[in-house]
Order: sequence, then structure tokens, then C-alpha cells
Amino acid sequence: MKLKDKDTIVVVGGGPAGAFFAIHFLRLAKLRGLEADLIIIEKKGETGRGDSLPHFSCREGCNYCAGGLSPKLAEALEQEGLFLPEDIIAGTIRSLTIHGHWKNIELRVPEDKKMYAVFRGSRPKGRANQDRNFDSFLLEKAREAGARIIFGDVYDLRYSEAGKPIVLYHPVAGEGQGRLAQETPVNPDTGRERFRESGEVADRAIEASFLVLAGGVNQFLGRPTEQNPFWEVVRKAVPGYSPPEVRRALICEVEIQEDLEAFLEGEIYFVEYGSKTLKIEMSSLIPKGRYITAALLGRSVDDSRSSDNLDLIKEYLELPQVKRILPRGAETRPVCMCAPNMTVGAAAQVVGERAAVVGDMAWARLYKDGIYSAYLTATALARAILEAGLDSRSLQTAYGPVIKDLKRDNGFGRVLFMLNRLVFSSPTLSRILYQAVLTERKTKPERVRRLADILWKIVSGDDTYRAGLRAMFHPLAVWSIFAGGLLLTMRNSLTEQVFGLRWYTLGRYPTGLHKEDREEKREELLGRNGLGFGPGRPAFESMYAITIKSEPNKIFRYLGTFGDADRQYFRPRWLKVERVSGRPNEPGYLIRYKTPFRFLDFHVVLESQVEEKRLAYRVRDGFAEGGILIFDIEKAKPGVFVLSIYVAFDIARGKKLTEKIFWFFFRYFFPCFVHDVLWNHSLCQLKDIIEKDSY
Repeated sequence: MKLKDKDTIVVVGGGPAGAFFAIHFLRLAKLRGLEADLIIIEKKGETGRGDSLPHFSCREGCNYCAGGLSPKLAEALEQEGLFLPEDIIAGTIRSLTIHGHWKNIELRVPEDKKMYAVFRGSRPKGRANQDRNFDSFLLEKAREAGARIIFGDVYDLRYSEAGKPIVLYHPVAGEGQGRLAQETPVNPDTGRERFRESGEVADRAIEASFLVLAGGVNQFLGRPTEQNPFWEVVRKAVPGYSPPEVRRALICEVEIQEDLEAFLEGEIYFVEYGSKTLKIEMSSLIPKGRYITAALLGRSVDDSRSSDNLDLIKEYLELPQVKRILPRGAETRPVCMCAPNMTVGAAAQVVGERAAVVGDMAWARLYKDGIYSAYLTATALARAILEAGLDSRSLQTAYGPVIKDLKRDNGFGRVLFMLNRLVFSSPTLSRILYQAVLTERKTKPERVRRLADILWKIVSGDDTYRAGLRAMFHPLAVWSIFAGGLLLTMRNSLTEQVFGLRWYTLGRYPTGLHKEDREEKREELLGRNGLGFGPGRPAFESMYAITIKSEPNKIFRYLGTFGDADRQYFRPRWLKVERVSGRPNEPGYLIRYKTPFRFLDFHVVLESQVEEKRLAYRVRDGFAEGGILIFDIEKAKPGVFVLSIYVAFDIARGKKLTEKIFWFFFRYFFPCFVHDVLWNHSLCQLKDIIEKDSY
């Protein structure tokens, strides 16, 4: 049963699935020389604010989505020629941060990838560019491709004598409805203003050659899917249809002060655990200028009632791990929230005679990438109709296997997320993974960092779950976790015990630079300060960096307490750092390092400084004589600065034979890792106290 020229295709639902189908189908049909009359029936009335704006400039209300566009979707949009205007993009994502049990792993968005944050509808009320949103953009592109839009609520389905589906719907009034109706009247050849059968009179009816059901799983928010009256329409079109498994989510738009918008710009945060009372399996924070979209999943959300939602959000925003993300002093105000159904499975039957379902009514990727899931199903159905046919047997052959394969991948996803929750809810396991990722970052180029690549693909949705699970158990990945994670964690943990370092509620942040950034940063710091070691490399060299949400004067002031007895950072047991002479942050400032072993004692003197930017110390004596210690403050974005530390020194060689032998073996056995452990802890302390003092 093939599609004929000028046949009518009716799409019920103007969300991403319906719009993607319309765009893709009309373009493919045109390439095949077919002309089709494609009609989208959308329940939400158009509320455009004037004739100068596109017809669908403001989709009514909210569309129950966190609004993150994955790299795969961004790539697909570009392939379809759907380039997002600047006023549709609420944020361009440059980094993703996974918050485990007090461990934080930051992943940079690769240069060849793009991620965006968008608003799906007109909510929250009062925001800037409220009339511009992602769903409106797609619906307008569908209209430009040739689709006709009708605003109506489909309530029943009948069949003609020829076996074609006849869609019955109530017109939906809305601002601009009259203007739009005049521009897109019902085609008298394919539809009738009134349909009579057994004495019943429908408001409107359209006869279609094929029916696409893209109504989603949230026609009635908060109602179980089996109680949704729209399913009866779906079952008439697709006998045997059974809704996919869904799970309740909690989504909230949180408003912050205007002057704090830049603090989180370009970032997405994934918080993998809650608390003893707030059972959260996963959550995300997606900044969008003045607003932050919080999306929660977990047992507490599953078991909650509508009246509990605000309390759940407030409790979530008070979690220590969440408060560490938000700017200090931020006044968070929930302004819009919903508890929609989230598809986590696949429908049992997705095709019928001259009908099929797409979007999250058919399938959605487990916990990730709902919009891209809609794209995959919609484009697959468009190809199936044109290449295979309109009958159920043809669609089962061409479209059914796509859904089955996607459903199978969700099975791998369940295993993947189970392992993910196991690791990030455990302080020990999350620390091992944290250390393994940090070791990779410092020692391997970006193209061969297996663990970071695995985490990136899981979190961003940039690959199938099957590929992610396979990569996780690759021998090289397992070895990285063992050698770069487990063994180093044991060594570092013992070092922390020896030096009396305690983390308690202190957040652990990676401070090692990426391997590809180290040489560039080294040249920048040494060239800027006129320091160096001649032609060769020093015996010991290390660099650290941490992001601090504060102002440079506060960072600079706390660096000035480096030699103070009452400083709040860099206070390891067995090592005494004290001021000898001079004034903090002024050239000539002399600090003594004192250890239980006198031959390891030495002094550092401040050689140069640039106010609120840089401090350069030189080792004046001792085994590391001539070494340097540089503190560098660099602006990352408004209100956010990166504090970098560069440490390098040569180890004494001695003059006498016995001294030369001693220092030779000392150089060989010198525990360089101790320095890394001390400064990792100290920089996390410094970040904590400065950010607490910032507001």
C-alpha cells in the first residue's frame, strides 16, 4: 500500500516528534517527486503577539522538559538545516560536571561537539524572550516546509469505507486562531467540516491516507497513562497498542539574582545522589541565564504527591552538594514546576493499518535525550512510509525493527545506570573513579582518555548504551581504574592520614591540568614572570588549577595569609610554614618551611607580584634552592576566576662524594606525589573558604 501523490498525512501533536516528522517527511517526499498534504493538529493554541512575529512565536505554557539539547541532536539539527537562532538558545554548554559523593568530575565539551540549553515553551512567566522557544521554532520550520497547522483537540477516530482513518477533533480557540484558520482551511478533498455517523455530529473531521500519532505521554499532567482518554484514540488506530513504561519526574525553574547569572554560564551539573531523607537517583541543574532548570528523578519523586513538590525542591536546593554549585548568597526562588511522566521504555505495538506512533508514545532513551529520541523515531517513520508503504505489514518490516533495536539498547542502559548509581553513591568507589579520571587527565592526551570518554558519552548521550557498557569493561579501561584509580587512591589516602588531612564535608575537586594544557600554561607562567631553569627541565615540576567563584581581590588576600599561623589552608602535620619577615603580598616577604628533618628545611621569598593577579616566590636555600612557586589568578568569566599554581625545583647534588650519593638516591626516591596530595587538599580548602567569604 504505497503513498500516492497529493495524499493527506495527519499528524496529531505539534511537539518535537510531530514537527520532526513533518519536516523530514516533506523534504524526502519532495525529493521523490511526491506532493503530500500534511496537516498537524496541535492541542495548544497559538498565542502570538502580533502579525510581525511568526505564527508559532509562543507555544502555550510549558512542555515538561529540562531543555537540554545533546550533541547528537545538535548535529542532527545542523544536518537538517535547522540552525537555532540566538534568541532560541538559552545557553551554550562548555562543560559538564558530575557530582558524586563529595567528588566532582568535570568534563569539557569537545571542540567538535555542541550542546545547548533551551526553553521548550513560554514558561516561566515573565522571562525575557518569552515568545521565543524551541518547540515554536520547530513548528514554524514545519510550516515553512509545507505543513498546515490546525489547533484542535483530537477526541475520536473513525474509518471510512475505503479503510482510511477519519480524525475527529474539537477546534481550540486562541489568540491568532482566526487569522491562522483563514490561512490554512481544511482541504475539502481530504476533510469535511462536519462528519455524520449514527446521528452524531463532530466539531471537525479530516480523512487521512495516513495517521501519525505524536501526542506524547503528558496530555493530562499528573494522570497515569492508562487513564489518559487519548489512548483510546491511539488503540483504535493501532490495535494492540500498550503505552510505554513511564516514570515520574520533577522539573522546576529556579530564579536567581540577575547579577549572578554569569556564575554558572556554560555549565551543566549532574548530581548523582540526594540525602538520607531525599532519595534522588539522579538530577541535573541546567543554567539558562536568570533561571536554572532543576530536574529530579528518584524514589522520593516517585512516591510524592503534587502538594509535596515545592517541599521536595526546597529540600533539594538545600542539599550541601547543590549549595556548592550555586553562587554563595544566591537567593533561589522556584517560580514554575511540574511533575510530568518520563518515558523509560517502549510501547508494545507501534504500527497499525495506515497509522503509527512516534516520539515518547513509542519509545524514549532511558533517562536521557528525550528530544533526540523523538527525532530518531520520527525520521525513521518518515523513511518507512516512503520506502516501504502505509500498511501494517510494511511498517512492521521497516519501522518495527528500529523501535526494537532502540528498546534493546535501553536494556544496556539499565545496567549502565545501576553501575553508575552504585559508584557515585559510594564515597570510596566514587573517589577511586575520580582519581582514575584525574590520572588520565594528567598523563594521557585527550584522544586516548577512555574513562573521560565513557563518562562523557553516558552523561551527554553521545553514544548508545551498548557502546558505553562495552567500553566500560574494556581491559584498558579496567586497568586504568585499577592502576590509576585504586592503587593511587590507596597511596593518597595513606598520605592524607600521615599528614593529618581531613576532608569531612569539604568538596573534592580535580586540580590537575589537562596534559595538553600543561605546556601552554607553563610557557605562559614562566614567560610572564621571567623565570626559568635554563635549557633543561627541573627535577620536580607540577601545576595545579582550581575554579573559584569569587573576586580576585579576595583570592589575592587569602593568598597573602600563606605564612600566617592562623591561615585556614595548607596546614599539613609535620610541616610548619611560617612568616619570617616582610609584609604579605609584597616583594621581600620571607616564609620558612620547617620539617622534622633539618636538611629538608628551606625559605621562599616573594620576588615579584602583580596586584590581584600574580605572586612569584623563589626558593632561597635548602635542598630545593633556586626553585620557584607561582600563584596565578586568571579570569574565566564574570565572577569566576581560575587560581593556578606552578611549582618547580632542582634537587641538590652535593659537593662531596657522600653528599652526591645521598642526593642521587634522594632524587630517585623523592615522593613527588606527596606534594600533589597536599596541594589538592589545600586548593579545595582555599576554594571553600573564599567562596564562603564572597557574600
